[in-house]
Amino acid sequence: MDQHSLKILEYKRVLEMLAAHCSNSIGQEQALSLTPTAFPEIVRTRLQETAESRALRDFDSGIPLGGIRDIREHVQRAAMGGVLVPLELLDVSSTVAASRRIKQYLFKRKDTAPLLGEIGHNIPQFPLLGQISEAIAENGILRDNATPELARLRSATKTTAQRLNEKLQSVLTSDKFKTYIQEPIITVRDGRYCIPVKAENRGLFGGMVHDLSQSGATAFVEPAATVELGNDLKELTIKEEQEVYRILTRLSGLVSAVASELGDAIRLLGNLDLMNAKALVAEEMIAVQPIMNHKGIIRIRRARHPLLTPPVVPIEVHLGDRFTTLLITGPNTGGKTVALKTVGLLTLMAQSGLEIPAEPGSELSIFEQVFADIGDEQD
Repeated sequence: MDQHSLKILEYKRVLEMLAAHCSNSIGQEQALSLTPTAFPEIVRTRLQETAESRALRDFDSGIPLGGIRDIREHVQRAAMGGVLVPLELLDVSSTVAASRRIKQYLFKRKDTAPLLGEIGHNIPQFPLLGQISEAIAENGILRDNATPELARLRSATKTTAQRLNEKLQSVLTSDKFKTYIQEPIITVRDGRYCIPVKAENRGLFGGMVHDLSQSGATAFVEPAATVELGNDLKELTIKEEQEVYRILTRLSGLVSAVASELGDAIRLLGNLDLMNAKALVAEEMIAVQPIMNHKGIIRIRRARHPLLTPPVVPIEVHLGDRFTTLLITGPNTGGKTVALKTVGLLTLMAQSGLEIPAEPGSELSIFEQVFADIGDEQD
């Protein structure tokens, strides 16, 4: 289509309206890149998809689009051998769950919406990716039972941490060390559990100094009696981190193995989001599906410009069968330009699969090009 005409007819504003009704960034991207087509079969298919989306919204609440995330970057990184962090894997899991839910929804309603049912049939499924939600909790923390080794390490860590805390508490309450301690608390310095000790007593207290206060009056000392337990806890923590990384690497590998199929699913989910947005826009405009022809005939009934704020004075235009040129006359601000823009914009909308704000029985033609010469450009 002629880009200049798309601009002056404000077709982009219609796309922005459409994008605002999408539920995710994938659909929004597709909405903003939507262009009119001159192929009759594609026009008919697009309009039928919109009609089916409206029918589903009349039947119930429409396509359940919740849970879809834009995971394209995550999938691409996994395909290149990258390791995804837990929240990124959860985004993948959420999108996969949404695709399964939508597939089931459309299958059950394929008689009401056969075209959308076919799209649902084509959405790939990913049973192995169910392991993500089994391994990672909703807060992004790996579950203890993600692997037997992780469960063992976390149990050992908990036991060791408890023993270390008990040992530190015994030092804090010991009469032997009470006078050396600056403050009876346990603090962490460089990953080691320490007790604040008066700097002048640190030699008498014994242990490893890990830090000093800004004034130098306090030394943060790891008691000699807890060093071995501290070493054990540190070692267990490192092993747990290594096991977590191993699990994330395995789960990212599962994503990588189906990267191409995930790309297909994301595209189809974006298509469905766009179709649902078309239905929402049509409902807002109180729009109808136009009758389409390829004979250059236009018969629009009580059409309203889609970008004007109501109330809008409707127009009726008949052109293309008995005559092919229409002269519109009238005073300034009489609506001549709006009438011209309405015919052009509704034609672009219909050829993009959008229903038009007009009365039932309105008819539009499919044109290979739409040209407009409006406003100060006229000579």
